[in-house]
Amino acid sequence: MKTNILKSLFSKNINKSVLQGGWNNGTPTVSFMYNNTTGQILGTPRHKTFQDEIHINPTIQTIINKQQSIITEADLRLMESVSGKDIDVKNEEVKKLLDILLSPNTAPAMLSWNDIVKYFFNKYFYYGIGALVLTYEYGLERDGDDIILQKQRIDNIQPAKTVRYSNTLDKIEYKISLHEQYTQELSFTQDEEMQGFYTARANGKYYIALIFGNYDYYTCKHQTFLEHIKLSILLENHIANTHQSFYQNACMPSSIIEVTPSSNNERVVEYFFSKFGTANEESEKFKEAMQEIEKELKGVGNAGKTVISKDPRVKFNVIPLQITPDASNAEKLVAMAKNDIYSFFAGGTRSAFEGESEYASNSLPKIKELYDGAIGFINTNLIDKLDDFLKLYLKAFKIVPLTQLNNYYFSLDTSQIQFYKDYKKEELNTMYKENQITVNEVRQKKGLLDDNLSDLTDLPNGDKLLIELGRGGGTNEL
Repeated sequence: MKTNILKSLFSKNINKSVLQGGWNNGTPTVSFMYNNTTGQILGTPRHKTFQDEIHINPTIQTIINKQQSIITEADLRLMESVSGKDIDVKNEEVKKLLDILLSPNTAPAMLSWNDIVKYFFNKYFYYGIGALVLTYEYGLERDGDDIILQKQRIDNIQPAKTVRYSNTLDKIEYKISLHEQYTQELSFTQDEEMQGFYTARANGKYYIALIFGNYDYYTCKHQTFLEHIKLSILLENHIANTHQSFYQNACMPSSIIEVTPSSNNERVVEYFFSKFGTANEESEKFKEAMQEIEKELKGVGNAGKTVISKDPRVKFNVIPLQITPDASNAEKLVAMAKNDIYSFFAGGTRSAFEGESEYASNSLPKIKELYDGAIGFINTNLIDKLDDFLKLYLKAFKIVPLTQLNNYYFSLDTSQIQFYKDYKKEELNTMYKENQITVNEVRQKKGLLDDNLSDLTDLPNGDKLLIELGRGGGTNEL
């Protein structure tokens, strides 16, 4: 039974594939804080995958929730360049892809664009790879010498439940299971007839996969970009779980040590599971295995150097901690870990993410960085991917002439986000106070922010406001 479970976790083609990965083949690792001076394991060792560690980390969850809330305030639009102007797309055939993104209609998995955004954050943060799958009723038609899908048969777009990928002799293949048929994996390969889409056919339907993620060129595979701050995530989680040991023992960790299988060989992995048990950190087997490791580490006597396990089937990864002299208690260590995690993300500060003094005037620029960072993150990692997919889609379905492909693009409309409106008004108020713009310019620019306020007499209190804006006295507030 255990062997079958392991085979479901790891690709059967491990020895054939050059590269492989996915989010259903993560191996749980054992990690713990270690004091090189005393040779002591601090707190309780953890037996979790890195995805589990991300999920329970409060700082990462704060970031995800904040960025999601910002993105869902923006509207997804499909734009068309016409005579030098960008307008909402008019072509009904082009609009079909936008319509299906706005209303996926795959209850309960996805009902709106916001559900797609939530799915993207989940897969991108946790696993570094995700897929949205367009579903069609099975049917092809011939257009001259070309074979294309019937244009009117699009059903929905749905999230991939799991994704496994491999590169065997330069042939890339994605194994994807869907919510509608979780027990069945579809094999997606590049379809030359469909201009390079990854496609699959099954169950009387035709599937096209939009695959996104973080491809790491160092490891040559998709992986969560949070690998770069793994140390801080593990440190915060360990302290939250075992902080009493700091006060009781006055011990400071020198490093975090990860224990993993030495290879992806099925027998080695099975041995690892057997040695440490399943995920029960309180099991006797797990405790005995950790006692063996602690004795082995104490006998090494080479603090700061590479630690090589005596057991060739087990590998140690030692991550040294750069602890400052005043980091003498759990609170300071947690603050250090949190600040490191927050600083990894573009825009915003810890106070901005956690909502401290969020609406104070001196914090507005920080909040703007947070909003700009979230919008930039989704633009770079999802909207740009949708743009690439859109061009393939229009070309493969022959919806528009090739010369017009670059006229269409997806965009996030941030003009209706209330923070940006308030920030712009604050800018106008400051500029007027500093004699940088006239009242007429205020009238014109404010009209762009509020409906029916383009004329000064339409503003609240009308003429009274004009008097108050006089620089001889009264208030200058807009």
